Amino acid sequence: MQPAFEQVASATPAHDATILIVDDDPVACRFLERALRRERSYAIEIAHDAAAALEVLKNTVVDLLLLDVGLPDTDGFKFVRRLRREPRLAELPIAIVSADARIVSKVAGFQLGIDDYFVKPIQIAEFVARIDAILERSATRRSVARKRKYNLAGDFTGISFADLTNMFTFGQRSGVLSIVTPRAAGRIVFVRGEPHQITFGNLDGPEAFYRLFAEPVGQFEFAPDDFADGLPERRVFQPSMSLLMEAARLVDEDRDATPGAKAGRDTTSPRVASLPVPTRRVAVALTEPALAALAAGLEDPFTLGELALLTPERLAAWSGAESSAQRFHVVVVGNLAAGACALASLASPMSEAHLATALTEHDLSLALTFELKGGVTAEVSLLDENAPAARLANLRVSPNVLLVAPSHGDWYSLGVEERVELAELLGELQPQCVLGIGNDSLSDGLEETAKLAGARAEIVLLAGSFDEAGFDFREALLGAVRALSGDSRRDERGGRAA
Repeated sequence: MQPAFEQVASATPAHDATILIVDDDPVACRFLERALRRERSYAIEIAHDAAAALEVLKNTVVDLLLLDVGLPDTDGFKFVRRLRREPRLAELPIAIVSADARIVSKVAGFQLGIDDYFVKPIQIAEFVARIDAILERSATRRSVARKRKYNLAGDFTGISFADLTNMFTFGQRSGVLSIVTPRAAGRIVFVRGEPHQITFGNLDGPEAFYRLFAEPVGQFEFAPDDFADGLPERRVFQPSMSLLMEAARLVDEDRDATPGAKAGRDTTSPRVASLPVPTRRVAVALTEPALAALAAGLEDPFTLGELALLTPERLAAWSGAESSAQRFHVVVVGNLAAGACALASLASPMSEAHLATALTEHDLSLALTFELKGGVTAEVSLLDENAPAARLANLRVSPNVLLVAPSHGDWYSLGVEERVELAELLGELQPQCVLGIGNDSLSDGLEETAKLAGARAEIVLLAGSFDEAGFDFREALLGAVRALSGDSRRDERGGRAA
């Protein structure tokens, strides 16, 4: 009689998948190939170094990469990092097969975004089952992607605001149109082709529409939504065509009143008024002794904070708590899973998997608190880069530092909607300093967003990313302290382990 696990394995249907094995040991390659061919009908490709693997990836559709970390031409972890930086390979399932059983190596791999880590010698039945699971998850993601309603995005040089409105109106489209211009950020909620809500900066309703119509430069993104859970509140009752005709009339009036001026830029017009700078919140400035105590405390590798998972109500109470201590408050905007790992690295032990699950599946926020010498408290709260402004109402303190660390450290990983919310966050919180963790594109994007939001914060860039192996979040916080102390240098190298 067959053992139970063999019955399950034999009942598993064959997969038409291609697996690339990258290992400089021909024996190990052959062993894995034979095991996979014997148990499943996988197609197998073999490469003995990173260069050969790249050649295979250029010419063959690969469903899974099995990688040894000890390659002759590069370190396996560096190779994974390189692959993840290429858009065409960013989602390629990768599993490491290595004799290195150290926890630090496994953690480094998972922080880079690998899907599994196998330690040699492997157990065939378990190995094949886990390979099946990786491929099944990948197939599920593709299935979800095929059903996804893809967004429409572009800028006003390709399609004007008026043409966009006409397209959504005649097509009777429902969804949210997000817009960013050099002047402000806006949003229009369409329901079956008619606008139900319109905002632009601090303007609301028809006034916001008229100003959007007059903007010559801007980027947009449209996210379809059938509003199956309930229609949004209707705050605009004029049809699109009526709004367009009135907007065109106002632009003509402005052009006639100010010859030679660009349409819609006459800020004396009562209908197209200048947008005021958002109200600045008051932040408590840290004293020099407090900054020195912060630096000393954070430089000590044995200084650990306490993590807390907070409901929105508890987040408001925590961030708005009155204290006689000097408070150094940092708001982090980044990928939830990578951000949870970064915060957990400076706290008493807590399962990173538990943190990531709690943040993504429950309505909770992550907070990290340090009680340091000299009556100084350091506080860090984490916001989701996919919805930066979702917790804005629950943040009751103007932070000293807003730390922005998008996925892969790349500004362009943020969509238009996320950039709109980030501008809203900056305008409302008015931090003393904005610290970017990423590449040069992030610095330029943050400067534009700060101008858009009317924020006067200093912009400081540290190279690196949350999802990079060896990222040192403690060094990032020290960079924030140095920025407040006036010792920071633009494009300072930081955020990496020595």
